Amino acid sequence: MNIREKNRAAKDAPEIVFAVRNVGQFPSLRRDYENAETGSPKSAPSVQRFGDLLRQGPRVGIHVMMWADTFETALQCLSNSLLREFDTRIALTMNSQDSTSLISSPNAAGIGADTAILYSEQTGSVHQFRPFAWPSVEWIGTLPQTTITVANEPVVDETVADNKVADETLETPQSGV
Repeated sequence: MNIREKNRAAKDAPEIVFAVRNVGQFPSLRRDYENAETGSPKSAPSVQRFGDLLRQGPRVGIHVMMWADTFETALQCLSNSLLREFDTRIALTMNSQDSTSLISSPNAAGIGADTAILYSEQTGSVHQFRPFAWPSVEWIGTLPQTTITVANEPVVDETVADNKVADETLETPQSGV
């Protein structure tokens, strides 16, 4: 992200979508992460980097798509202000309090297992739809001018340079779209 902020050529690079599948599997992204060696709470650098990515990434063409199995899991990784950085949110069946916190409406409490709600923070709109499976890496790779990073495995090391955060990266060719 810093490279894109400082380098004009990098700003013109293809958009990047950083997809985190089941954020609960990444303990170093939890705000209450404890140092395994000392047992004391610590502010994991990855928590700060993730917050920076959510706040500043779209400005430089880096977007985050995140999935959490429960609203509580999402709140372990995101403050309420960071949650608001996700303009578009999808809710499946959940209790009315969590639904109201996530999509500003208790509607997700009354939907069935075959229905989801799409919410836009910007417009406040709520739309029901039929949920689908997590998009395949192949399908995501068909999106024009996009680099996709899919994080499917738990973080073993907080060092992004070691590529232990992301297990798959696709770069799609430039197109005339």
